[in-house]
Amino acid sequence: MNEKLVEYFFFRLGRVYGSAFKVQYPNNKALHEAYQEWGQDIADLNRPQMDAGFQKLRRAMTDDPQAWKFPNIAAVINLCKPQPEDFGMPDLHDAWLEVQNHSHEPLQHSWSHRAVFIAGQYTKWFDIRNATSPDEQRTMKKRFEKEYQRVVMRMFITGSEQPVEAIEHQNVELTPFEKSVRHNEQIHQQVMVQQGINPQGGRRQYLNRLKALGLSTGNRDES
Repeated sequence: MNEKLVEYFFFRLGRVYGSAFKVQYPNNKALHEAYQEWGQDIADLNRPQMDAGFQKLRRAMTDDPQAWKFPNIAAVINLCKPQPEDFGMPDLHDAWLEVQNHSHEPLQHSWSHRAVFIAGQYTKWFDIRNATSPDEQRTMKKRFEKEYQRVVMRMFITGSEQPVEAIEHQNVELTPFEKSVRHNEQIHQQVMVQQGINPQGGRRQYLNRLKALGLSTGNRDES
């Protein structure tokens, strides 16, 4: 567990809630117990995510003060996680339905967002097509959810949905599967461009969405 990240999270939480934070965590013992209970979940975040999340929290408190009267750590952690909608991507439910319905024609289908195609590609189209039983479909949905969330995080951190770009920059030999994925993604990106769809969104689109919500990350690259 990264203790510095956990301490930073609770420091920000205390600044936002003030006296309400002291009521909920009146002494070091109570605060330490919260560290132990939520530390691992908090440590999965990074500081830019936390900064963006606390901006959302202040807006939520302004819109609905009663609902956010006292610190709700689980809810605040969730606010710190970039969501597909922040990048113009469909939510998980709609993305999974699209992948299920078009796993037999991934290169022919006009995808709602390139990220859906990439997450489906890394989940593996063959496995998705051949998941017929309810248990198999649940397993595949969990695999897709992990891949989809990875795409969201890559877009937030690097501004790109594409993981092998980072591998190429490090001069690492691509595996045959990664080469196949790269080739198919390049074809799909070309199709999107031909259709007048912008295949890139990334961090800039996330920051623009925060601006539209009246939020600010405090980063210089927002302008």
